[in-house]
Amino acid sequence: MSFSFQVLHKDDTTSARTGLLETLHGSVETPVFMPVGTQGTVKALRPDELRDCGAQIILANTYHLYLRPGHETIQKLGGLHSFMNWPGPILTDSGGFQVFSLAKLRKIHPDGVMFQSHIDGSRHFLTPQKALEIQEALGTDIMMCLDDCPPYPATPAQVAKSLGLTVSWARTSIQAKTSPKHALVGIIQGGTYPALRAAPSGRPDKPYRHEPLLLTAFDETWWQFLKIVPRNPLSAKNSAVTRFEQLPVPNPASLHERLRW
Repeated sequence: MSFSFQVLHKDDTTSARTGLLETLHGSVETPVFMPVGTQGTVKALRPDELRDCGAQIILANTYHLYLRPGHETIQKLGGLHSFMNWPGPILTDSGGFQVFSLAKLRKIHPDGVMFQSHIDGSRHFLTPQKALEIQEALGTDIMMCLDDCPPYPATPAQVAKSLGLTVSWARTSIQAKTSPKHALVGIIQGGTYPALRAAPSGRPDKPYRHEPLLLTAFDETWWQFLKIVPRNPLSAKNSAVTRFEQLPVPNPASLHERLRW
C-alpha cells in the first residue's frame, strides 16, 4: 500500500489527536507544519535546510507548475521530487483555490473551470481529470481532487450548489485516477454552515480533508467550524477517509433544507 494513516493518540475531551501518514517517500507525523513550495521551491531555503528545520512534507501548487514550467516538462526531468531535489513526501493541491482567486479570469462549468493564465492570458480548461493528470505526471505522493471554493460570505443556496459540484468532481476524480502510487484526497466544502460541512462525510474509504476557513479572527464562526470535525469518520473511527463514490450527487435544494435541522 502506497498510503496509509493511523491515529496514534487521541484526547477524548478535546478530540485532539496525533497520527502517522505513510507514503512512498516516507512517513509524516501529524499534526504537521507543511512548508509551501508553490512553484517547486520553498523560497530562501535549500532542501537540506528544510530538513534541518524539521520539515517532513512539502506542498506544491498544481496550478502554477502546470502553467510554468509545465507538468510534462517536470515529468521528463524525473518528476517533482527530482526537480525539487526533495526526497520526502510531497502534497499537491488541485489548483482549485488558485482558479477561484482568479474570479475575473475564470468561468465555472459542470465539467470543470475555464480560466485565463495570469502569465500570458492563454485560456485553459481545468477538469477533475486534468487536475489528476497533472498531479500524476508530477509524481506527487498526495493528490487533491478538484473542488469549487465558494466565496465568503455566501448564502446557504450558493454554498449548497458549490458543494454539489465539489462532490460530483470528487466522484469523477476517483474514476480518473490511474496509478496506485498516489493517494487521492477529497475536499470537504460547505462554507460556514455546519449542516453542509457534515453532508459529504460519513462512510470511510477514501481520504479527505476539510477546506479551511479563511478567517482573520478566532470568532464564533471559527469555533463552530471546529465542532464539525469530530463528527467525521477520522475522529469517530480512527479512519482517515470518507467515501465519495457511494454518495449521490447532492441536490442543492435538499442540502439547503438541512439547514432547518
